[in-house]
Amino acid sequence: NSAIDGNFDTNNIVGDGSEFSGALFDIGGLYVGSDAGGWTLIPEEANDRPQRLYAARISSNFTAIDTVVQSVPEPGGACLFLGTLPFIFRRRR
Repeated sequence: NSAIDGNFDTNNIVGDGSEFSGALFDIGGLYVGSDAGGWTLIPEEANDRPQRLYAARISSNFTAIDTVVQSVPEPGGACLFLGTLPFIFRRRR
């Protein structure tokens, strides 16, 4: 998913720091908006009100994704190196 709608809150109190973002299956009963712009209650309904989300096609962005993936080091090499440190610095008796 590339984006989701809205910031959510469980109350309409400005500045309490309880707002959150997330992909939600039911936004009924929550407030949507922001501390700066105000909060609007989404009424609770019998049926779930899913939040809207937006997806991006991976194949059309493959070059950009591959560039990022290729720049990330393989964690296995670091684990192997760190795993040998106790044996390297072990004192002989």
